[in-house]
Amino acid sequence: MAGPTDSATTFGFTFGASHTQSTWGDARRVSWPAMVEMLTAHVPGSKEGNCIVPAIFSGDKRKKEEATQIDVAFLDSDSGTTLDEITAALNAKGWEAVVSSTHSHMTTQTDVSVTNWDRYFAKNNDATPADFLRDEKGYLAAVAEGAEVIGSDEKYIHLQHAPCPKFRIALPLKQPWRAADYPDQATANAAWKERIEALASALDLPHDQACTDTSRLFYLPRRPIRGAIPETAVVAGSFCDVFSLPSAAAPRLFEQPKVRPQHADALEYADPITGEFVDLTSWAKGFGRTFLIAKALRERKPGVITGLIVDNCKVHIDCPNGATHTSAGRDNASFVVNAGNGGTEGFVVHCRHAHCTGKDRLFFVRRMLEERWLGIDDLTAAEFHNQRPKPEPATPDHADTNLPLVYFDDIEPCLDVRDFVQGVLVEEGSAVVYGESNAGKTFWTTDLALHVAAGREWNGRRVEQGGVIYCVLEGGAGFKNRVAAWRNETLERDIPFAAIPVTLNLLDTEADTPKLIEAIRGAAAKMGQPVKLVVVDTLSRAMAGGNENAPDDMGALVRNMDQIRQATGACLLFVHHSGKDAAKGARGHSLLRAAIDTEIEVVAGEGEGKAATVVKQRELKKGDVFEFVLKVVELGMNRHGEAVTTCLVDGANVGEARAYSPKRSLKGHPKRAYEILENLVSASGRMGDAGVPSGYSSVPEKWWRDQFYENAMAAADTKTKEKAFRRAADGLVENHIVGMATGRVWIVRQGKS
Repeated sequence: MAGPTDSATTFGFTFGASHTQSTWGDARRVSWPAMVEMLTAHVPGSKEGNCIVPAIFSGDKRKKEEATQIDVAFLDSDSGTTLDEITAALNAKGWEAVVSSTHSHMTTQTDVSVTNWDRYFAKNNDATPADFLRDEKGYLAAVAEGAEVIGSDEKYIHLQHAPCPKFRIALPLKQPWRAADYPDQATANAAWKERIEALASALDLPHDQACTDTSRLFYLPRRPIRGAIPETAVVAGSFCDVFSLPSAAAPRLFEQPKVRPQHADALEYADPITGEFVDLTSWAKGFGRTFLIAKALRERKPGVITGLIVDNCKVHIDCPNGATHTSAGRDNASFVVNAGNGGTEGFVVHCRHAHCTGKDRLFFVRRMLEERWLGIDDLTAAEFHNQRPKPEPATPDHADTNLPLVYFDDIEPCLDVRDFVQGVLVEEGSAVVYGESNAGKTFWTTDLALHVAAGREWNGRRVEQGGVIYCVLEGGAGFKNRVAAWRNETLERDIPFAAIPVTLNLLDTEADTPKLIEAIRGAAAKMGQPVKLVVVDTLSRAMAGGNENAPDDMGALVRNMDQIRQATGACLLFVHHSGKDAAKGARGHSLLRAAIDTEIEVVAGEGEGKAATVVKQRELKKGDVFEFVLKVVELGMNRHGEAVTTCLVDGANVGEARAYSPKRSLKGHPKRAYEILENLVSASGRMGDAGVPSGYSSVPEKWWRDQFYENAMAAADTKTKEKAFRRAADGLVENHIVGMATGRVWIVRQGKS
């Protein structure tokens, strides 16, 4: 790699528009000037938004198992080290770097959980709030000194303290980290982690340990609209030779891996390369009931799957202890079963060979770890569990509670939202599809549900197959015809789809809620896989005469909805009606909208066209519009000789998601600013600028501002123009209608231009 004065030097990054996206294929190389601009231009708005990963990946997933190269090292300093102190440390080493304040820079309030607070002061009776911030949060004395409690609630203690400087440091490397330079990926990832710790130690800089992850995501610089003034610095020097640095002298804000000796029959495992340790007995107590061992092996070591599946649940594998067998070779004597399949409470590993008689399932798991079939991280990865694992603490804080407690230092970031319909529905989520009568909402929902059961791509979106239960609370004959027509059209057979064609009372906790939970569990066992989606059509029929507008009744329905989701891990979707005022959304009390994760409105346009718009998302991006038409299909003749017909969503006319136009909801200066930008991008936009998501046309922010001044505020004075534009632009960015980075702006879209 060339030196810092070489303008041809470029650095690889993987760009993203959101931390929730599942595909990460936008890998680009940027020059040093472009990198400086990208990492120092603070966009007003919330923390989340456009982001980068310093790693390049072999596939389109942001996984450390697929990281291949890193050209730039990142460190996050969140403990109170000032910009002057950071730049002084960099200058002392003579390293080139970009330093930029983060979104919470100079915050003066920290909220801490009541549990951690009580635990700390139970052990440190004479401690002060400043002691807590130093000991538990790692804040430097300049920030913690004089801290005081300014309030509290049931969950948090609110502390006031001196402003806390927070910065991100990016250092270009003299030589990139390459996974191919190591024997295997695990060794390469461990080496990167050790080098980042060495880098932080060399700068004497407390840092966020998450930066040691080769797949770590970083948001591009953003600032609160009314927050502290951003601080940045570009430090001149040479590229950091991170591989020549001495190892870290001692751990700082992280723990070194614990390595324990093992004996032959121990149900423990210590990775000989990374030093990571796992007590398998403790792991099984917290995760054994949800572990999808067959899925994990298919993903991580598919070569050990023999291809034989018995009783739709016993997946036969090579024995991980096969070296001890009298006769080596593949003989289908060993199998695994996912947790919850075949009536099992937890996962199963079994081998019929005499040398494996009496061996516990955890013995085989340890052998899989030793043979590198699985990694320690795979044991707790969300993708290999049929619902969010809920580990219990080894020693509860209170003898009279069974509630799990996960403490601050044990909470890991969730970097992968489990959307089983890409960008639309999430596992264990809740959703409402609503619309006026005859808008097509039931046809659209049925089509979506059947695609989930079949695992078929839907509207160009990835779909992870899972069981589906459709609760048909009205229009049973029409439902049967829709499913039969879809089956004839697609030729699908034996997919995990079932219907409940009776009325349900989900208002009373003691009525049908327990029955539905048991039905879901029973269906999952028979289908041989978890139920991912449960549709209730319609919501009003599930309320058993309750009042949709009454907070008590709607609150009861929401509580039962949550109970079903948490007990089964399924996403619960209600088909519902629009209110009298369609602009106000779904009918009924606002408690429903506040509680759900996803809200989709289905409307009928002029003519045959219809559209489903994602108007709310809690964990994903909103704004997708799925256009469709209904085509009439004939099923046969009735006893009177008349044709029986139904409708299907016309796949040939269903477009990919497009961005929902916000103009109808904008007014005044924001609307005018949006229209001006829309015209500019259409006439003069270009792609490929640093900091702008791939496939998006952008224009300089200055063009937008100047056009706004000229066309929307021609008669106003300069100060009034600046104030109006800033408010309009900040609002559009904050509401994810407009994107802004590195001095350029674009219209936010889900798809490419």
